[in-house]
Parts: sequence; C-alpha cells; structure tokens
Amino acid sequence: LGVNRLIEMCCCDRRNLGTNLGVGGWCKAMRRGKRADTIALRLREPKTHKFHSRDHLLKIMWHEMSHITHGNHSAVFYALMEEIGRHYELIISCGRR
Repeated sequence: LGVNRLIEMCCCDRRNLGTNLGVGGWCKAMRRGKRADTIALRLREPKTHKFHSRDHLLKIMWHEMSHITHGNHSAVFYALMEEIGRHYELIISCGRR
C-alpha cells in the first residue's frame, strides 16, 4: 500500500471536508488495491484544536489505509484494518518506530 500525500483536516477549513465534524478522515484511491493519491486525517479535536491521542489517530489511519484496497466497510475491509494494526504492533514490539 502506498500514499502520495497525507494531509490534515481542520474544523476551521472548508477544504478537504474539514467543517464536516463527523468525518475523521478520508482516502482518495488512485488504483484500487495499490496506492492512494491522498489520505486526510483529522489530527485535532474540533474547536479546541487539541491533538487526538496517538491510538485514535492510528486507528483512523489504518481505517483509511484499508480503503485503498476495499472501498466499502465489508468484513474483508475490517479484517485488513485489523491486519494492519497487528503488523504495526509487531514492528513496535521489535523496537522499531
């Protein structure tokens, strides 16, 4: 999986769905299953601009990365999301960041 561009969504910015507070992120896939042109993440809480927790942000990122391969929220989508999370935990357990 690859991503060309990672951007932040902000509640103050109408671009990139920033003012739609129900959206934590989005993915614009280039070639299904291969690459994303852009992944946007809401890094900060709306209004206060305090950063979300690392765990929250990782789960949003894994969710959007799963959309590169699977467009809908199917069982295989969630299985891939869990696989990405397990892979991340394995890397961390080996002392790499």
